[in-house]
Amino acid sequence: MKSSIYKATYSIFLLLFLLLIIAETNYLNNKNILLEKIPMPLIFFGSVGLFLFIQFLPNQFSNKYWRIIFTGLKATLALILLFLLISEALIVNFSGMTFGIEVFHHLEWQAFVLGVKEYWSGLLAFLLFMLVVTIAVTKNIIFKTIKQQSTLFLIAIVVLVFFIQFTVAGRFYLGLLEYYQSKEIPVSQAADVNMFNHLGIQASTITKHEIKAKTGNNKNLIIVYLESFSHFFTDSEKLPGLTPNINKLKKQHGELKNYYSNAGFTLDGLISSNCGFIPNMALGNNSLVGAYRSYFFLPCSTDVLAKVGYHQEFIGGARKSFSNKEGFLLDHGFDKVWGWEDFEEEERFQAEEARNWWGLHDQDLFDFATQRIIDLQEEKPFHISLLTIGTHLKGFSSPSCKKYKGGSDRYINAIHCLDQLLGKFVSNIQEKNLLENSIMIITADHGVFNASLIQNLFGEETNHRRRRILGIVIDGKNNNIEEPVALYDLGPAALKMLEIEHNVSFIFGKGFHHKNPQRTLFLKHGVYQGETWQPPKKKCQNNPTLPTLPIDSCELKHIINTVYGFTRSFGLLSGVSYNTTSELNISFSEDAKKIKSIQLNSTSLIKNFRRNGFIIEPKHLNRKGVFLIFFNSKEHKLFNMFNFDTKPTSLRRIGTIIEPNINTPFVVFSNKLDESIALTKTLKEKYGLSCVTEYFCMNVPKLPGEIMLNQQKHQINISFPTPAPK
Repeated sequence: MKSSIYKATYSIFLLLFLLLIIAETNYLNNKNILLEKIPMPLIFFGSVGLFLFIQFLPNQFSNKYWRIIFTGLKATLALILLFLLISEALIVNFSGMTFGIEVFHHLEWQAFVLGVKEYWSGLLAFLLFMLVVTIAVTKNIIFKTIKQQSTLFLIAIVVLVFFIQFTVAGRFYLGLLEYYQSKEIPVSQAADVNMFNHLGIQASTITKHEIKAKTGNNKNLIIVYLESFSHFFTDSEKLPGLTPNINKLKKQHGELKNYYSNAGFTLDGLISSNCGFIPNMALGNNSLVGAYRSYFFLPCSTDVLAKVGYHQEFIGGARKSFSNKEGFLLDHGFDKVWGWEDFEEEERFQAEEARNWWGLHDQDLFDFATQRIIDLQEEKPFHISLLTIGTHLKGFSSPSCKKYKGGSDRYINAIHCLDQLLGKFVSNIQEKNLLENSIMIITADHGVFNASLIQNLFGEETNHRRRRILGIVIDGKNNNIEEPVALYDLGPAALKMLEIEHNVSFIFGKGFHHKNPQRTLFLKHGVYQGETWQPPKKKCQNNPTLPTLPIDSCELKHIINTVYGFTRSFGLLSGVSYNTTSELNISFSEDAKKIKSIQLNSTSLIKNFRRNGFIIEPKHLNRKGVFLIFFNSKEHKLFNMFNFDTKPTSLRRIGTIIEPNINTPFVVFSNKLDESIALTKTLKEKYGLSCVTEYFCMNVPKLPGEIMLNQQKHQINISFPTPAPK
């Protein structure tokens, strides 16, 4: 009797396991979260195949050890699948996305902690469910013989070959594959990008160190980023009067009527809006700081503002370390970045209700921003950007706010709360006459996620409408702007409103007044032609090199990947591995006035050097200037390989590379020309370098290799007597 009860219980949980696999994909399908609609038979076969694969993985071997090993493997696979199911469900519930680049980008410890805090009770219940299902899978209550298991297991493999892409396991694999493929996109050249000039796309021709700019009208700039704020929040028929203050601002000052987000999340939006392009976030959070610093040399609007003397601060309520916002912003002209780390120790924020899940309440953020604007009046001109957090899913209202119509949903109340706080903030700034010599831009950092919560509150048609975001310009004029614009237009638009002349070419950004009502706006998964959303055509042309409208999926991928590849050349790191048998060889002409080659063993390193942010060519070897190579002894890599000219500005630019890495081994060398030797000597004296010749110096004793000067062969060799990487 007891055995029958256990068997019945296990059978129920196995059935629930199967239904869960089917239900998850079917739910995503019905909610239009997947890119393409999947017919139900494909969902069914894929789900059943995945279930059978785990349930009938053979483990009834006569050998005890084989039985233990395969039973453990079976339990592990069941746990992994259940973990993928709950992870995808939570991600979809939170963001409306399944596994993909944006999701893998946010895989960091803080995101995990925040998720556990939000869903801890549900996670606990699911952990118990996982435990029972795992036990049930290993009990083999049906088809107990090895022959029966093997037959059904082989059938499952055949089914999965054709249908696994329609399961959670397939989505995870394809998302991870896309993520890593995006990380490995090869470097492309300016000419490759300029092939899209007919589509309004152009290569950036300079680095941030080559910016030339003239002071404009010296007005201050205030940018207010509203977290996840889609335009339909302000005109919802289901929720009238949700944003009365924002609607008043739209009526008074006008709005960007066709303003769309090309970003998927906050850092994506910040980079796009400041730098005028679509960044490759598959490079990961850590690519933006430290030695990597993916877009270090790329010129952004904030670099232009820094060039003409603007004091710049960024104020956010969440941790500034989250997604490495601080590192990126400091690299691009900001003087100070404020985040939760700057406030969390203050006594007034110690009570639970005095802070939210992310950190600072929006009411405190606006109060602090107002005070900073007052404090900076004597330090003109200035630029302040602030980023709210209250409208992040699932909604974080400030204690002082009134609820929407006396109650309603938590997220609806958060939108209504932000409206109150923003209205008060703008009024306070105006009443204190702080906008008389300022321009304020109110924008979303990106559209709201396509989560089920949003569909339930506003209607399922929000899937495409969410890409249209709020945009208001307050500068004393009526700015009802009809032209189609995107987040990547904000930076160029701000510079134009500040009347700053500059030599930066933004890759996608055109500003807000481009006079093209049918302009094509490029997003990662489709385009806007004027006001019309156009997902890419599924059928691809044979040659996507010269894309034409309407864009197909291959052409769109080619455009985005080419831009990704081009912007990679603006990174700080280019790494080449070496080992104990490697030898770095620098070969000179007899008079040493020309460098003939730079090789690691027999492989040329020329393509790994950057000059003004761009890949150098062999002709650069004979120009005046110096070369730098840094050594990563732990990872056994040569990295940060640069070539600098002898202009007066080069010394400062070289300092931005050397000084953060002063404890890192590096060599400096040049050809034997007067100007080159003079720069090498200056670097020797400034950084205490040891020189083998007047044109080859090194940071010792930190250098991991041995230096040998071969006067007869006119070359310098560096060998590496370090332990080879494991």
